[in-house]
Amino acid sequence: MGHRGEGDIVGVMAILTGEPRSAHVEAETDMEVWVLKRDQFEHISKEQPGLLSFLTELVADRFDSRRPIA
Repeated sequence: MGHRGEGDIVGVMAILTGEPRSAHVEAETDMEVWVLKRDQFEHISKEQPGLLSFLTELVADRFDSRRPIA
């Protein structure tokens, strides 16, 4: 479990890997949420390859920050 703040991204691993999304989010306050579907993501990443690189680095950083599980 973790807390996210303004501008954070949730569910990025699922959109990159194609695996089912495992994120569950409950808001503590009212918020504006953007949804990006897979086909939209694929189109945008072709037009903006830097986005794909950024998200890949984000996922790699999250893996690095996790504690190992036996």
